[in-house]
Amino acid sequence: MKKRLRLVPVALLFLFSSSWIFAQQGAQQPEYFSLQHLSPEQMDPADAALLKKEQRRVQEAAEFYGFDFQMGPWTQEQAVCPLIPDYLLMHYTRKDASGAESVFTALVPRQKGRVRIVPVLDHGVTRFKPAPQDPRNFQLFSEVVPHEVARKNSHEDGQWLLLSVCYAEMTGNSLQVLKNPGVDLRLISAIPPTLRVSVGGDQQQVLFTGPLWNTGYWLWNITYNSDGHIIAASSEQHSYSEPSILHPSEPQGRPIPDLPAPQPRPMPK
Repeated sequence: MKKRLRLVPVALLFLFSSSWIFAQQGAQQPEYFSLQHLSPEQMDPADAALLKKEQRRVQEAAEFYGFDFQMGPWTQEQAVCPLIPDYLLMHYTRKDASGAESVFTALVPRQKGRVRIVPVLDHGVTRFKPAPQDPRNFQLFSEVVPHEVARKNSHEDGQWLLLSVCYAEMTGNSLQVLKNPGVDLRLISAIPPTLRVSVGGDQQQVLFTGPLWNTGYWLWNITYNSDGHIIAASSEQHSYSEPSILHPSEPQGRPIPDLPAPQPRPMPK
């Protein structure tokens, strides 16, 4: 039986991160939520040193999935997710001579453990199952996010958008989540970040819009069970809505007839 969902009260929708940027009431500027992204030169010195130390292990783990480090340099970028404290979350990207892009994410342990790789694109081609929808990545996310952190932040009193954006980033997507899509007529059918909770409270569904590109946007939909484990995820492309422009004819005026003057009436004694 399909589960019924209820919307969380609006007042609870944005209690997830001090990273929100709130506009003045009535402002019509787009507002975004995103993780911090750092080049190796901008990283914390301890993190940069760890990455340098573990670079060989990253290469070996990536080569297992067919990513070649002998064909040229890779661009590295850290996505800073405070809900994954025990790992560096690193994006690796490279374009080949034809311009096709290869992308993977490396999760580098700060303490003991092995480097984990999330394959995203290989010469512009996605894997049989796109990374956000791959159950293997659901399980990996449950392993790198501490259990209590995931359980707390998948519910309405936690940082459910931050948790969900961290998953999207782990699967290779650098996101800017649009908070107020209604400011753009092209996004009239898009929705702001929303948490839906099943009637029994055993599932939570997070929906958000982003990133945008020239002709459309992505709609994300991530579902958690009561323990904060992802059980379903999707990211779908949507085209911008075309604004409907109407040119109504000028209204025709009608003359107002002259009305007779009111007649006085005697007041009763």
